[in-house]
Amino acid sequence: MDNKLKEYMNRLRDSASHLLSDKREDEALVIEVELEPREYERLQERAEECRTTAKELANEAVREFLDRDAAFLPEEEPISEERKRSNPLLALAGIARHSH
Repeated sequence: MDNKLKEYMNRLRDSASHLLSDKREDEALVIEVELEPREYERLQERAEECRTTAKELANEAVREFLDRDAAFLPEEEPISEERKRSNPLLALAGIARHSH
């Protein structure tokens, strides 16, 4: 009877492990971006020339765009200590802003 219990527990553990691994795969985030057909062809041609993928080129272009765009954002003025004391939420906002 002890052997049957061990086998049963092993099967339960294996089943649970399988269910958990399947769930993680199903939860993978998939995002699609629609491109104009001609633009996709051009991107695919360029990717082949660079020996990479269209996805990698698109990701790189998006990163560069966002980095360039962030460089043009005006810098926020630091919050004075007096304002932080009078409104502690401003101190938290400053901490959160600098952690990114």
